[in-house]
Amino acid sequence: MFKLLPIRPREITTFMEQFATLLSNNVHLHLAMRALYKDNANLFFSMVIKDLTRQVEMGATLADAMERHTSLFDRSIINLIRAGTNSGELDQALMQAADYLRKRDETRRTIKQMVVYPSLLILLLLLFVSGIFILGVPKLKGFYQKMHVKIPEETQRLFDFADAIQNFDLSIAEALLPLLMTLLIVSFTPVGRPFWSMIMSRLPGIARLIRYSLLERFCRTLVVQLDNDVPITTAAQQAAEATGNEWFIQAVNASLLEIKQGSSLFEAFNRRKYAFDEVFLQLLDAGETSGNLLDPLRSATLYYERAARHLSQMIYEFAKPILIMLVAAMIGYVLFNLVNPIMSIDINRGYDLPD
Repeated sequence: MFKLLPIRPREITTFMEQFATLLSNNVHLHLAMRALYKDNANLFFSMVIKDLTRQVEMGATLADAMERHTSLFDRSIINLIRAGTNSGELDQALMQAADYLRKRDETRRTIKQMVVYPSLLILLLLLFVSGIFILGVPKLKGFYQKMHVKIPEETQRLFDFADAIQNFDLSIAEALLPLLMTLLIVSFTPVGRPFWSMIMSRLPGIARLIRYSLLERFCRTLVVQLDNDVPITTAAQQAAEATGNEWFIQAVNASLLEIKQGSSLFEAFNRRKYAFDEVFLQLLDAGETSGNLLDPLRSATLYYERAARHLSQMIYEFAKPILIMLVAAMIGYVLFNLVNPIMSIDINRGYDLPD
């Protein structure tokens, strides 16, 4: 049964593992690819695998076929598959690619899971407060007016805010439209993406976490590239692109430009300490001095992976109770000030209660 769902990173990892399993058991390349696209439950991914199969049967290499789908297979994976094809060890290259993808995405999933709980709390708070202001406050305000209840200042502010929501019109939308357009330009255009990435990487509280995540992905991809004899400048450029962070990519490219002009790796990267911390720089210097970059970069990958997980857990554990208290305080403030005028009602006096 086919599913019309986006292709998730986990599905690509599973595809690599299954492909490697078939090849390691001497199943012919074409037969293995046909079996994989026929057995895949995701219709979109099945179509991609079918296209890969058709290209390979027409004489292209698997790496060349993957070049047609760079949104799914980045340069690191393609180079790894190409190296495996040339060495006659495609099954091992596929398994290595699966391992690379799995580890690369673990840190990203950890950070995303950390964000889910706070986001859910904020969403519930917004829904609750919106429901009160849109549905409850107008009726409560009418009730107080008929009862001739004196409205405290804080309660009146809430009533005014509810009126502003009820009277939301095109003039407000027109005022907000330029702001929204600016945010879209900054977030999604080639000109704005580096600026937006830089702002995100300097936000208090999460800047270090973002840097750890970028360096973990950069080092992991760089190790895979160098392990397959990709030149250091090409490997570093493709590793930077794998991070998806425009600001970080610019920092790496500027360093590579200096390396091509004769600077050492350490000298070039050391001039951009805003992107590369001391741990990375010292390990890079040790690898360059010894002539063995792979081992220090593997150590850096493991270090940043553990550091990102530990820091994300610390942020989550610290922010969770604070967020709960803030949400409770906000709800309590709204409810107390909406109900507070009832305390001034004289129960011994007769009132014409509203219908």
